Amino acid sequence: MDRILALLMLLGDLNSAGTGRRSTYQIGIAVALMSATLICTAGAIGCTATAIWIFSAPAIGPGGAALVTAGALLAPCAIILIACRPAPAARTQAAQAADELELINVAASETLRLVRDHKVPMLLAAFLAGLAASEGKGDR
Repeated sequence: MDRILALLMLLGDLNSAGTGRRSTYQIGIAVALMSATLICTAGAIGCTATAIWIFSAPAIGPGGAALVTAGALLAPCAIILIACRPAPAARTQAAQAADELELINVAASETLRLVRDHKVPMLLAAFLAGLAASEGKGDR
């Protein structure tokens, strides 16, 4: 509680020029309400854990009651952890277009390298493909 008061006093000193008085007051109220909410939430969690323990102890024993209580406290923590996990960064259309352009450039350069390195087999393949395409068409 001393740290919260020190924080409020620091905020009050920073905004003591006159224009920030109202916002400092509102920040102080918000911090006080958040602190009260945190304390009440911790108490509610403690009471819930105790109730689970008392309810399950006669049926499954003290060791089982501890495990059930721990599981009941960990389940919401796991859900919150999964929900608060940061989303993967969405790729912009410009970045996707740049990647596609890079793939086209790589494919074009590899095709040119293949034709340069293997001119004779490529020309022979093109000639045979032309013959196969013209086969059976006759003179028109």
